[in-house]
Amino acid sequence: MASFLDARAVGGRWLVRMEDLDRPRCEPGMADTILRQLEAYGLHWDDDVLVQSQRDDAYAAALDALKALGAVYPAPALAASLRRRRATTRATSSTPAPAGRGCRRGRAHAPGAFVCRM
Repeated sequence: MASFLDARAVGGRWLVRMEDLDRPRCEPGMADTILRQLEAYGLHWDDDVLVQSQRDDAYAAALDALKALGAVYPAPALAASLRRRRATTRATSSTPAPAGRGCRRGRAHAPGAFVCRM
């Protein structure tokens, strides 16, 4: 609601994007239900609805362009990073580090992930 009101307040467009990348959790008909609910509350979008799961080719092309520029590098794998962190923690401290800390802080990623160079 806030983004809709913000867009309208400044004469902007309000766009809707379906975040359906977690495909196993997306049930059939879910997107239509969401769009009907938005319409029922008078929230009308100003362009075609962007469906994330239909943009795989665009994301792959963008990643390829970033790779070609040397702007990204392969991220360390989550499991290997956590194993190293736990081993280091055990060797240097009597207090274990929180298990997910490296992941939350962006130090470890899912296999196949890339990190942007800053």
